[in-house]
Amino acid sequence: MEMKMVAQRPLLMDQLSLVSKIHDQLNEVVKIVDGNSSEQSESFFMPQETDMEENIRASLAGMESIFELTKVVSGKTQSLVEEKSHELKKLNETVGLLVKEKEHIGTLLRSALSKRMISEQSSQKNEMFQAAENGLRDVGIDFKSKSQESLGDSQDDHSTEENEIYSLASTLENIVKASQLKIVELQHSLEESRQAL
Repeated sequence: MEMKMVAQRPLLMDQLSLVSKIHDQLNEVVKIVDGNSSEQSESFFMPQETDMEENIRASLAGMESIFELTKVVSGKTQSLVEEKSHELKKLNETVGLLVKEKEHIGTLLRSALSKRMISEQSSQKNEMFQAAENGLRDVGIDFKSKSQESLGDSQDDHSTEENEIYSLASTLENIVKASQLKIVELQHSLEESRQAL
């Protein structure tokens, strides 16, 4: 029996050395998923040249510690996945809102330009500007046309009205472009977050 135990000593020492290395690697994984904020436990499972029973106990303790570390890693990984899923959901919602806002602005622009094409009288032009201003105000943009500021002034010339239309169209075009850029940025962030999972 003594001879058999002596023969198995190198195998047990190799096993204990491997247990120690696995423990250290799991500690590194915990650091990664926890952002270096966890207290790390040192590996004390060093093989002893002489005491077989002590080596067996150390190996068992090392495996128990490894089991506990795997539970920690599992919990922290699950938390990270849930956090990323929540971020992805919020990004999706933001992209959806921006797409709706862009569509709403496009509708307002078409409506304003359509009204401009069919309205010839001053009152109709003022209504068009008022509708455009109200629509922009609904989405949080403060736009005041000069024709609304001087409502009822019959001296307004045709070029001023044209400038108002171009100013409104330009404002809406800039808003649509900014929204499109924001949507593209958010879609890139969303893709990067999905790839990180």
